[in-house]
Amino acid sequence: MTLNELLERFGSSSPTPGGGSAAALAASVGASLDAMAARLTAGKKRFADRKKEMEAAAGKASGLASELERLVTEDGRAYDGVMQAFRLPKETDEQKAERSKAIQEATKRAAEVPLETMRKAVECMETGVAVAARCNPNCVTDAVAGVLLMGVGVEIAKLNVCINLDSIKDEVYAARLREELADLSARGTELGNAVRLAYNGGLCGK
Repeated sequence: MTLNELLERFGSSSPTPGGGSAAALAASVGASLDAMAARLTAGKKRFADRKKEMEAAAGKASGLASELERLVTEDGRAYDGVMQAFRLPKETDEQKAERSKAIQEATKRAAEVPLETMRKAVECMETGVAVAARCNPNCVTDAVAGVLLMGVGVEIAKLNVCINLDSIKDEVYAARLREELADLSARGTELGNAVRLAYNGGLCGK
């Protein structure tokens, strides 16, 4: 699929891909930018002392970018699963019970996918902050952009987790997800603010 085709799908009348997929896509692009910044550092002789460090960071960021790319599609599938559950027959009491169970299971999955996006994005933000601090100065803006894009992905994914949690009846399960959600959101905000404070003034304040 070309970029233009993907954008057309986002702008179509179909509900998928939607915000959850966009969150994973933004985070995947961000992770890829940090992988690039790390490789552009590892490949320079004047940064030979950072070669192994940057190669490791590039490998980790690339791996997480691939996992986030997978979640672009997975988020749409999770939404489709919820819609399919709602379309189940509800004529008899047995059908109603089966439908209700299917809706709950599908909704849990629809909450779990964006939560996984948050996990992967925050994990890669940690790497991105380290890359920005040590990379070739010529690509520091790329590294910072990567962290900020992943931060946006975290915030969008959070919204998608929350909207699905509101429909989950299993209070123990929902409480567990909300706790992790809060931790990931806080860490994502912290990492995003860290690069803003470290680089916005120095790069734009001259």
